[in-house]
Amino acid sequence: MFLKLTNPLRLLTSSIALTIPLFLALTAQAAPTLVVLSPGTGSFDGAPVFYEAYATSPSCAFGISAMRIYTAPGVSAYTTSGAHIETFINLKPGRYNTVVQAWDNCGGVAKTNVSITVNSTAGVTVYMPNGPVGNVPNHFAASAVNPACPAGIAAMRLYTANNTTPYTVHSNQLNAFVNVNPGNYYFTVLAYDKCGHVLKFAFNQFVTTSGQGYFYTTNKRLGNVAEFQFNDGKLTNPNGSGHPPLFPAGANVTSIAVDPGGWFAYALSDKGITTYQINQNNGALMMMPGVVSLNGQGPAEIIADPNGNFVFVAYHGSNTVSTYKVNRSTGALLNTSIVQLSGGIVGVHTDFTGQYVYAINQNFNSTQIFGYRINFDNGGLSAVPGSPYALPNNAHLGGPLTSTKNYLYAVAASSIYGYAVNYGTGALTALPGSPFGYASPFLNPQSALADSRGRYVWTADASTDSAPAEGWFTRNDIMSGTGSLGPFYDTQTGGLAYPAIVEDPSGLYLYTWGVDQNNCFSNNCPALVSSWTISSNGDPVLLSGPLKTGDQNALLGGIAIAKKFGD
Repeated sequence: MFLKLTNPLRLLTSSIALTIPLFLALTAQAAPTLVVLSPGTGSFDGAPVFYEAYATSPSCAFGISAMRIYTAPGVSAYTTSGAHIETFINLKPGRYNTVVQAWDNCGGVAKTNVSITVNSTAGVTVYMPNGPVGNVPNHFAASAVNPACPAGIAAMRLYTANNTTPYTVHSNQLNAFVNVNPGNYYFTVLAYDKCGHVLKFAFNQFVTTSGQGYFYTTNKRLGNVAEFQFNDGKLTNPNGSGHPPLFPAGANVTSIAVDPGGWFAYALSDKGITTYQINQNNGALMMMPGVVSLNGQGPAEIIADPNGNFVFVAYHGSNTVSTYKVNRSTGALLNTSIVQLSGGIVGVHTDFTGQYVYAINQNFNSTQIFGYRINFDNGGLSAVPGSPYALPNNAHLGGPLTSTKNYLYAVAASSIYGYAVNYGTGALTALPGSPFGYASPFLNPQSALADSRGRYVWTADASTDSAPAEGWFTRNDIMSGTGSLGPFYDTQTGGLAYPAIVEDPSGLYLYTWGVDQNNCFSNNCPALVSSWTISSNGDPVLLSGPLKTGDQNALLGGIAIAKKFGD
């Protein structure tokens, strides 16, 4: 076994560019701000070297145009468009005075010198996390080298606990976010070379959550995405009492996803997938060039995997699920896999660890769940044992999927179906007592959430059978150790219906998108967003909102949350 002698963990290194006075129309134009997350200046690294940085330009309304890494004066090693750079650079052993540089679209330039020493010691270098405290989800970036094995490194693996390995990649570099709950951890990164040696690095880290971030919701009728901000659960409109910031997305945009690092957002509409980079200063969405064409009919839902390397899209019309690989610098998508399903696919969801992805159909009296293992190298999908799984009791009108810990829950008809997820294979086994009841009088709920800490399953719905219309929050407690659901508790919410619900990374707050059914005009109902705190007995208590999104007559809406300042 080879152990690297130096500790690769380092405190976050940031650099603020000098302000350069540019007298344009008698107005000083500030230079962009550049923050380098990795590598640390003066660090002693193994190859390949992991670079991550981002830039903002508060005084330039047009944002950042490009970023570049120089490994020597005039020697460009990597260039990318936009305000984020995240890549591995192969460097031979030696000392380097590298430079990370950013340009905005107003002529401003920022640069940061990053002096490093690349060594030839056999071992694992962990670049991220880069300090004693991490954020949920936790970012891991590492590389491995062994000069004594000319054949190179075969694979790298991350352990979050003994015998718990949610991520393995066949490469000499590992870059992934990992879902863990807040707490103290002993992480281990292993590398296996092609000569039979095992390289290892282990470390302790405390993982916590951030209380600040950005909240996005789709406006279907308007074809755009609205932005809000949150701090300790409270939603605010950056524009005060006016319309929130709106960003174009395309006709009939109904679903949005954000990568776990909070760098990119993806909106799904009839015209395709629109990719945005997220401005870390204010949450504004910068549309990246080119809209990804749909490769199926009837786009139903888009999700980002918890590891940050893939995006999945479910298509209702063609009964397919597509995998798109994420460019970690720009957010650009590349379609790498398509699987054919059946029965009218309406939803797609990963398990808590991001190892498996599941899709559900809406086939009358024969609802099924399809399960697939994700190939972390290329996003390929292979069916898990026993897939597809037929929901019993002639369940029909399949609804949303949600997961927490080793459990997956499917909402269909008037019941919630619970399954234990086999950690090693992805196979599903019905939980004791499944299916479980819930309070909604509706037969086709559109939102469900199992909170990340494994305490509750929430569903939200509304009935229009009576006047005035009435909405419900329903909570089922998750039984510790079994995943089974206890009795349901319901909270009426007046005429506000909530077809979409998410939580923040802390698990302390809920965020909802909905419509005000009691203030409709000619069947046009205002779209609203709200946040909720969870009381000591588990009841949702309105914390902020409802705030108008600017849309009307929106029957479907998507919402997503981005943590602030990325990693």
